[in-house]
Amino acid sequence: MIPNIFHFIFGLKTTPQKLHLVHYVCLKSCLAVNKPDKIFFYYQYEPRGHHWEAIKDQLCLVKVDPIKIINGKKIGYAHQADFLRLEMLNKYGGIYADIDTLFIKKMPKSFFENDFLMGLEDLTDPYGGLGNALIMAKKESFFGKIWEKNIRVEFNGSWNNHSILYPLKLAKEYPDSIHIESQRSFYKHSWSKNGLRNIFVNTDNDLRNVFSLHLWEHLCWHEYIEKIDEKYLKEVDSTFNVLARKYI
Repeated sequence: MIPNIFHFIFGLKTTPQKLHLVHYVCLKSCLAVNKPDKIFFYYQYEPRGHHWEAIKDQLCLVKVDPIKIINGKKIGYAHQADFLRLEMLNKYGGIYADIDTLFIKKMPKSFFENDFLMGLEDLTDPYGGLGNALIMAKKESFFGKIWEKNIRVEFNGSWNNHSILYPLKLAKEYPDSIHIESQRSFYKHSWSKNGLRNIFVNTDNDLRNVFSLHLWEHLCWHEYIEKIDEKYLKEVDSTFNVLARKYI
């Protein structure tokens, strides 16, 4: 069985960051919806701010020194997190989730019975692949180990070759080693303009078989997420705001 422990990564940038309300809500939703045995929170620079102070005691804090050079080249914090998540999943097992993941329904028992589980992220070429914003894995799973073994070779500096395209390729080679969920389960609304509007502007009332939503903060921080505060969250209806209100 995959253990009911969660792994989040934050604070790999070169200076301490405030934990935003949206990140706080995502962590609170994980606690409330999934009732994990533990949440491991990995950081290089500890976050700051009142949202951080309000939740840090509910997390198992782990200071890390992530890998910073791959194939002779320096890598940024996003790629550092790509390598770190696989290391932690292979070491401990559990569920890795990006910190901009809002949890909606508890992961079903059947998910935990797999060796490795990912969801389809987007079906449009050339970006189609398996989303690495949510990964479930047994400790030292076959799929996790072979992905970690080959990730340096597959890393070419792009944002998705080693982290999204390669696991789909690997899944086709070893289909019995991974369970693939439909896009709806974790990525119902994609990173397209319309997808982001469906999260932050429109209100989606059809969340059947949706277990979490990825918020794609790296693509919409300034347009949507940065402006969300408690007043905005309470007063403006959107898919995210309506779901998030219960956690503030």
